[in-house]
Amino acid sequence: MTRRPRYACCAGLAFCWFGAAAILCQKSPNTVRNGSPKSGSVIFRKSCSVCHSVHKGETKVGPSLYGELREGSGHSEEHVRQVIIEGQGTMPPFKEKLDSEQMDDLIAYLKTL
Repeated sequence: MTRRPRYACCAGLAFCWFGAAAILCQKSPNTVRNGSPKSGSVIFRKSCSVCHSVHKGETKVGPSLYGELREGSGHSEEHVRQVIIEGQGTMPPFKEKLDSEQMDDLIAYLKTL
């Protein structure tokens, strides 16, 4: 028996395994993404910090976002996400300004406050 068929078989199995892994790792619409708090802090500074503070009790144009997503705050992640997307009161909507990845990053950052 020669070694070529065995190597070909191993190479074929490796190709199938890596191909399946690549398919499984692709983003699907139902994939939950945690987001990057570090990237979210940059987005916050650029898009939110003009009107919102991250310090407890400090009000600018809008309320401080300190503790907004802390357990017991009365605000769910879905509620905060909806307010960011649609706007509320004098806050403009950000649905045209932030893509879903940026939104995930921003939410991840707000969870750290």
